[in-house]
Amino acid sequence: RADRTKARTERLTSHVDTVLQPNPNERLESFILTKLDQKALNKPNIYEQLGYCMCEAGNDFGPSTQYGSALIKCGQCHQKLGLAHKEFIQSAAIGFMQPLKSFLDGEMKSLTV
Repeated sequence: RADRTKARTERLTSHVDTVLQPNPNERLESFILTKLDQKALNKPNIYEQLGYCMCEAGNDFGPSTQYGSALIKCGQCHQKLGLAHKEFIQSAAIGFMQPLKSFLDGEMKSLTV
């Protein structure tokens, strides 16, 4: 039973990692930086990048035009969405993933020994 619990918990953490960071290259970079005791780079995510692009295009077309104004408003929403996504990932990592990993590293090891 302990082996099954360990296997299921490891599988669960793996899948949640994939959901929180679907890009395997980003996951690898984060893993390497963690092992080297370095902080992950605070890069804009895809939603923020799209938001910046839309705001930039909207400003090029002119904020006084309907198209430019719409692009700027959508861009600002995407930037907010990107920040909310980062906050979600951070809170899921702290509130869900850390307890699971602590369980695997602590209690689970004592159960399987």
